[in-house]
Amino acid sequence: MPGTPVARHPGQPVGEICGVLPAAGRARRFGGPKLRVCYRGRPLVAWSMAALEPCDRVLAVVRPNDAALARVLRALGAQVVACDSRGMGASIAAAVRASRGAAGWCILPADMPWVPAVVTSRIVAALRAGAPVAAPFHKGVRGHPVGFSARCGAELVSLDGETGGRAILRRHAGEMVRIPIHVPGVLRDVDRPGDLRAV
Repeated sequence: MPGTPVARHPGQPVGEICGVLPAAGRARRFGGPKLRVCYRGRPLVAWSMAALEPCDRVLAVVRPNDAALARVLRALGAQVVACDSRGMGASIAAAVRASRGAAGWCILPADMPWVPAVVTSRIVAALRAGAPVAAPFHKGVRGHPVGFSARCGAELVSLDGETGGRAILRRHAGEMVRIPIHVPGVLRDVDRPGDLRAV
């Protein structure tokens, strides 16, 4: 049933759940380094980092030449993974390769500052309870962050390009734990400066 926690499978491993923050985009539509823009007194990316606090650790993926963003992320407590990104899929694959022993991954695009940590807590709890995949849904629309168990590890490391994990979610749609969320921020990202002013 949608939104119903998954019962733990016998012998289900309970290991590290890693947050993954893909932050290697070029922000062309924003017109500059949006993740370092000050929003409500903090760098924009700090809000997405805060959303992943329920994870055991966070891996942030940046372009190899983006030393300024890497410094910000390390100061926020992230493990930085460099990736000459060919899109969201490549970034996710790089983070999963860097954390092969994890029990699961909770993936949140770095430009989604309105996701509260309580949403991530529910995704992490679903993974720990044995869900192969888990995602928040607001008014029937899937949002972020999205959780993948270690069962999806091989599929995640094979990602490339811009597609991210959508195809994996489609393959596991029948097993997905759907978590109803009354927070529209799980659907909102920042593409242009006006997106920050509109909220």
